[in-house]
Amino acid sequence: MNSMNNYVISLKPIIFVLIHGLFDQSAGDNNVSKLKPIILKYFPNAVIDEDSADYGWMGAFRASWLYWATDIIPRISKALKITEQKKVVIAHSNGANFCMKALSKISNPEITCFFLSPALNARYKFKEEFKSCNVLYSRTDSVVLLAKLVLFSRMGAMGRYGPLTKDKRVFKADLRDHGIKDHSDYFKPDNHEAAFKPIRDKIEQELFFEGQK
Repeated sequence: MNSMNNYVISLKPIIFVLIHGLFDQSAGDNNVSKLKPIILKYFPNAVIDEDSADYGWMGAFRASWLYWATDIIPRISKALKITEQKKVVIAHSNGANFCMKALSKISNPEITCFFLSPALNARYKFKEEFKSCNVLYSRTDSVVLLAKLVLFSRMGAMGRYGPLTKDKRVFKADLRDHGIKDHSDYFKPDNHEAAFKPIRDKIEQELFFEGQK
């Protein structure tokens, strides 16, 4: 791993899988895709996959109860399967919900997840296999509260309260004092550095312990 000039070159290119939220556009024009420039700024040899998990605009009811009638979860599961290259997921809002559904279908204990204001129940039971799950949230996120209205589902306001779990693989960071006040503030250009810093730091830490330096 080379951290000269403030960027990181891993021995093998990292694969970043991007998963957007509800009410968003298709790949290339959605919120999470706006992080591509800063991903490549710090990980210039990264491979970014924004197509495998693309599901376009979708309402909360369909995402909770009718997703099984689509190929969304099988597509995401395929993209998240273990490979020789390190895989990192960056999922926003409902993207965290779909990420966990996909991980439940496969075995990949080496994958690293980053959830930005996840629309998951704050008391979600992390039963899936993964290396670490890093939840970025904001106590002032008001939009994610709407996910609590989807009854009898795993959706909720983890993006406001953080994960309420003792699972040692799960980490959390409240970014409200770093410019992240609401649900999609991560994607404002002025907030990219603050939003990406915990992601970058965690990946660098894992690369170090994996011997990719």
